[in-house]
Amino acid sequence: MRRVITCALLMLVGPLAASAHAALDTVPSTANLWVDTDGGTCSRSGSPTSYSNAAACTPNAALSAASGGDTVLIKGGSYGLLSLTASAPGSVVKFFGASGETVNAAGLSILDTGNVSVQGIDQLTDSIEVKRSNHVWVKDTYTKLGATNYPGIFAMCADDLHFEHNEVEGDYVLNQYGDGIQIFPDDTSSGCHSDGVTVDHAYVHDLHDYDPLADNHSDGIQVGDAHGLTIKNSRFNNCSTQCVFINDDGWAVPASITDVVLENNMVGIAQTGTNAMNLGGATNYTLRNNSVQQNSYYAPSVARGTFTATGNIINFWENYGCFVFYGWGLGLFGSLDVEALGFKLH
Repeated sequence: MRRVITCALLMLVGPLAASAHAALDTVPSTANLWVDTDGGTCSRSGSPTSYSNAAACTPNAALSAASGGDTVLIKGGSYGLLSLTASAPGSVVKFFGASGETVNAAGLSILDTGNVSVQGIDQLTDSIEVKRSNHVWVKDTYTKLGATNYPGIFAMCADDLHFEHNEVEGDYVLNQYGDGIQIFPDDTSSGCHSDGVTVDHAYVHDLHDYDPLADNHSDGIQVGDAHGLTIKNSRFNNCSTQCVFINDDGWAVPASITDVVLENNMVGIAQTGTNAMNLGGATNYTLRNNSVQQNSYYAPSVARGTFTATGNIINFWENYGCFVFYGWGLGLFGSLDVEALGFKLH
């Protein structure tokens, strides 16, 4: 029996099926610790209390003073880099932007720590970075990229990492040299990986197009290292060369990607690139219920393991692109009628 794959020419109108997603935490009105722009004695209250200017903390002092399970509220204001590097508490400490207040910051850096959740930064003008840290949640942030060499969100050697409900917006005029989201290999010789990474409800859009004179490019999300990667319920549109690029090929060993799940995502257009979604070196891909407005490419020469694709709508420009993507991915070469190929355009 001939196996038939449908290659659909459809506009990107929305997700195809419901997918379980993480909800944002309710922002409390009191906290064990408070952060403000100038800090104070950084006094921890055993039970959540209202803001006191004298007892307020800087961000890292609050993490250092916190006990596992504590809540930290960040007062509205304009901050420089929000840096969290203190030793990891025994269980998760949750930082929230205070309800009804606007928290702006130059960036957010979570380094060499863990058991931290940060939610509700209204605007960042530089990267969110998570490096060498475990059990980390970053939620409900907005990053506006200008002329920068850095991505909107960056992760390296981070285990049990959750990016949820974060937006990254580029700039059509000012060049960006980083991607919307990057999950990259170790930059030292430690050999660590990012194990268990989830990107849920990301919205990455309107990145600067490729400029050959500046040699810049901005992918929506680029992954070079992750073990157990899930990208779901997310939107990537108006990227530079690619919107979704997953590939460990070309990186120095031990960079590797394994067990990739792409589920219920909406992938729009890459302005200069040919393929909005480019799946390269990785072991085991699962694609479920994604809609892709522009071509997708699967690289059989570097991909490994299994390729499972169900319920996806991909706007291929022609039959051959569909044939390459699904034919290689599902191992159908040699099994199809040469004349008809078993593929149909709608």
